Order: sequence, then structure tokens, then C-alpha cells
Amino acid sequence: MVRTYDPIVVFGGLGYRHDFPEDFFGREIQPGESFTFNYGIAFAISDDTSLTAQFNAIAQSETRVDGITIPNSNTEAMSLRLALIRRTSKRARIQPFVTFGLTDDATDVLIGMIFTQDIPSCCGVPSK
Repeated sequence: MVRTYDPIVVFGGLGYRHDFPEDFFGREIQPGESFTFNYGIAFAISDDTSLTAQFNAIAQSETRVDGITIPNSNTEAMSLRLALIRRTSKRARIQPFVTFGLTDDATDVLIGMIFTQDIPSCCGVPSK
């Protein structure tokens, strides 16, 4: 979901993931159910540059092996992601980011870069 208050965009989302049981070395592994939640804000500094902050959370229920619940296998990971989005051309953007883990189950720090390239006339999006 996205809501714009020029020059601010507020966004959020909910998710659910189910993994089917799988046999590994003769044992049936059933990962727990996963529920995700995120919300954030983007602030346009200019027509080509935005700053974003996003809170992410995922909760996963306990894993089962051969129908037996593994104690303390549930997780609750929460993190805060800060990013700069910079338009590099009419159809391309670059997004360096850093994510800080807020709980013991989350990765401590993650640094990355995302390159986005729009594909003209794809998926009903008209070319400009």
C-alpha cells in the first residue's frame, strides 16, 4: 500500500509465507509459517533523489522434524533500513542502503546496492 503526501510517500505491506514439508536425508522437515510486516517513508529531496527509512519485521513459527516441534526454533527478526534512491537516467535508478538489525534474530548490519532498470512497453507500462 502506498499513499503520497507530496513530497512524502508513506508505504507499507503485510505478507504470509508457507513452506511445504520436504524430505532431507530421510527426515521430513516442515519450516514454520512466516508472517511479514513493513512500513516506511520516502522523502523527495529533488526530482531525482529521495531518502527512505523502512521498518521490517518477520515472525516465523517453530520448525517441525518428523512431526516433532523443535523447541526455540521460532524467530522474530526486526530491522531498520535506510536508503538513498538516485535516478541515474530516465529509466534507471541506483539505491545504496544500510540495514540495521533490531533484534537478536536479525542480521546485525547489511550494506548493499540495488540497480533498477525500467523495461519499456513491458507488463502494460507504456514507454515514454
